[in-house]
Amino acid sequence: MPDPDLHGTTADQLARLLAFHDQSDRFWEPPELAAILRHQLQLRPGADDIADAADSEEPAQPATQLELLCSDDPPVPLLLAMKEGAKASGQDPNAPLPEEVATALYFGAIAAALVRLDRRLTRLDNDGLAWGFQWAMEQPWMVAELRDLFRSALQRVG
Repeated sequence: MPDPDLHGTTADQLARLLAFHDQSDRFWEPPELAAILRHQLQLRPGADDIADAADSEEPAQPATQLELLCSDDPPVPLLLAMKEGAKASGQDPNAPLPEEVATALYFGAIAAALVRLDRRLTRLDNDGLAWGFQWAMEQPWMVAELRDLFRSALQRVG
């Protein structure tokens, strides 16, 4: 059974895994990806995940996924659920979410835990994380708040 955290994956292997087709083969244009990402970030974290996180001492749960990623103290169960949901979507060729957006949300959850909680949600090595954070920052459709989060996370992994 494959390791769900991609343990031992090198930066080059991760790059091949997440490689995207040439622009001419791409179904989604950058403005469309930006709109899809903004829409996803305005969605509430999953109701089941909120119920799980409600047992924590967190006084108020984030209303949107963007609030979750930008929170000073985001609930770990919600970040884990976001990471795993994005990962599953990114690996499913029939998923309604574009692979690029799923990948950004995946690395966003990891970055938020690293920057805000000093907690690692993955066994990816620093090179793999740096590659993902750098990739996300460079996307022309990335929202400013997440670009800042990825920049901070990139500094954390050096």
